[in-house]
Amino acid sequence: AVASHTRGWALPMVASLPQFSVAGAVATGSHGSSGMGAGGPLHTVSGLPEAVVAMEVVGPDGSLRRIAKGEDSGFSSAVVSLGMAGVAATVSLQLIKDFDVHQVVYGD
Repeated sequence: AVASHTRGWALPMVASLPQFSVAGAVATGSHGSSGMGAGGPLHTVSGLPEAVVAMEVVGPDGSLRRIAKGEDSGFSSAVVSLGMAGVAATVSLQLIKDFDVHQVVYGD
């Protein structure tokens, strides 16, 4: 995330837990929300899996296969498969222009 931010790019959403990896956040369908402007309405952002445009997946026999949005039937299911479609070796994401985030934490 830091490398993309220094180049002016960002993930379209991030989970609030810093322990997530990109592959883990994608495979579990992580999603987020963002407030738009001071006192503005809360807008739900689609999940990180929506930003996936391609993946390389290692199958049970060790073979590597590439799957891509718009090219492979079942792509969306494979992305959020909790690893059942294979182990994600690479994940290609559609990034957006970078933005700043302000977090408010309530409670102790």
